[in-house]
Amino acid sequence: MTELKPEHTSRLQFRPDPRPKDMEPMRMEPEVRQGMEKIALSIFTDMTNSGASLQQTLAAIYLSGVQNTIAAIKEAQTDALKKVRKSK
Repeated sequence: MTELKPEHTSRLQFRPDPRPKDMEPMRMEPEVRQGMEKIALSIFTDMTNSGASLQQTLAAIYLSGVQNTIAAIKEAQTDALKKVRKSK
């Protein structure tokens, strides 16, 4: 099976500020961006192959990001709590 890869290039190369009004920029390492793209493309492929609509597919990608954000916040809170307990 052939792996899907993004065929786009960053809009930042062509426009210095492509984000919508009032949206803050987020800088990330290329490896992190590529990892996120790989996850999104995997979800897109799975949803498309299962016959899901574009709306369902985009919602799944968005909710996956929300779920990963919540997990990262909980992990950071747990790590901070462990550091506090160790310092006592």
